[in-house]
Amino acid sequence: MAYLSGIDVEVDHERAVELITGAAEAGCEEAIKKLVSMYQSGEGVRRDYRKAIEWQERLVDLLIESYEKEPDADKGYAVLIALWELGYFCMGIRAWDNAKKAYEKMSEQSERFYAEYGDRRFRREMSVSDNELGNIAMAQGEPEEARAYYEKGLEIAKALEKETQTLEAKRDLSISYHYLGQLAYKQNDLTAAWEYYAKALEIREALVLETDTVEPLRDLSINYIAIGDIVMEKGCLDLARVYYEKAVEIREAILQETRTVQAAGDLAASYEKLGNLAEKQHELDKEQEYLDEAREYYEKALIIRDGIAKQERTVQAAGDLAAGYEKLGNLAEKQYELDKEQEYLDEAREYFEKALIIRKSNAKQERTVQAKRALSVSYNKLGEIVCKQYHLDEAREYYEKGMEISKAIAMETQTIEAKRDLAISYSMLGIIAEEQNKPDEARDYYKTGKEIFEDILLETDTNESYDDLAASYYHLGVLDGDRQYLQMAFDIWTMLAEQCPEDPSFRERAEMAERALQTI
Repeated sequence: MAYLSGIDVEVDHERAVELITGAAEAGCEEAIKKLVSMYQSGEGVRRDYRKAIEWQERLVDLLIESYEKEPDADKGYAVLIALWELGYFCMGIRAWDNAKKAYEKMSEQSERFYAEYGDRRFRREMSVSDNELGNIAMAQGEPEEARAYYEKGLEIAKALEKETQTLEAKRDLSISYHYLGQLAYKQNDLTAAWEYYAKALEIREALVLETDTVEPLRDLSINYIAIGDIVMEKGCLDLARVYYEKAVEIREAILQETRTVQAAGDLAASYEKLGNLAEKQHELDKEQEYLDEAREYYEKALIIRDGIAKQERTVQAAGDLAAGYEKLGNLAEKQYELDKEQEYLDEAREYFEKALIIRKSNAKQERTVQAKRALSVSYNKLGEIVCKQYHLDEAREYYEKGMEISKAIAMETQTIEAKRDLAISYSMLGIIAEEQNKPDEARDYYKTGKEIFEDILLETDTNESYDDLAASYYHLGVLDGDRQYLQMAFDIWTMLAEQCPEDPSFRERAEMAERALQTI
């Protein structure tokens, strides 16, 4: 360790790593922990999360071996903490299957140790592992499996809170309610989501009054964001702003106090929420001030995201930075649609190109469906921008690259999301072909996209699927002067406008279809 810090010797990172690795290889627990920390943080070595995970796995094996030789409760608890950290590290690089194995083992060992010692610590870890397994199920697109895990964790948390009345037990209970609220929100059950979040909020507001630590404050800010999301979905934008601003106030104070990466990321996310809200208000009121406000918040968030990405050098941090570029790119594109000034398209293209560089790198490193999809979307977005710049051959290249990825994902996963991405790629290639005066090619692309959208509608019956299908009908109707297709597009958009009067875009599209009908 002396060679790392320069205590009584000159700093020599290479020698330090050699000595620590040798001790770790010999089974020294502290040396293994140090190597995990070094590879996680980049202290004295090149940061390498996979190596950190490999050493964490060896730490788990060592601790289990130590427990089996001389069993006692504290050694058992150390095993559980090491397993939790292993799962956490795996989730950090989105190695979901490996994370799941770690938490399943943690759950199994927690039950074993609780049966042997009757120690509530082990019962609590049963709840923690259930919640983590629920999070993994959500990440893997298995909401019902996630619900089963969350509900199991909730029952344990309720029992422990009733038995102990400790701050830790109360916080654990609030976390269980919050996870179930997240699940309900993602399933668009806003009523259930509100009920779960309200229960979590009641506990968290009380905890903030009982303790002056940062953790309860951060939990409370998370709750404010979650409730803000719900009321925004319901169209209560002013109330959503109140909740988001409460979260920002808390998170600015936490960052000022702690200066941690987590606090910085939380604050960036809050600024992005307020940016999203400002964009939504612009959609409704058409006031330029809201776009300016959105830009201000997104730029604040981007500065933070850039700093985190440079410091952490993780796939997650890079992905967050790419998303920040994409938000500003989308905003510049909106400004172009309003002002028709070329500089905004150039600005949008610059942001999306920066995002694409990151998405390519992440897809190469991760090789996950999520990373591949993000890359596909990035190609499509650049295709859209260069199409508006009338660089049609270049736009086609981007769309074809996006479609190639989307095809592979759709074949692999068969998810609605993947099918929709593929259908959008076909539709965009149809637009390019139509612009290049290739009507037969455009028709083939539009019809293929239409068929996929029709299948999606049968599976989902959502407003989005109706809107997508109406757009396909509209493109085919305009291309061939087909009144039947245009009438179907008009009918769908009119229906959506009546069902969703708060969204003016459906009425605008219905009017567009009506104008097209009048020209035939």
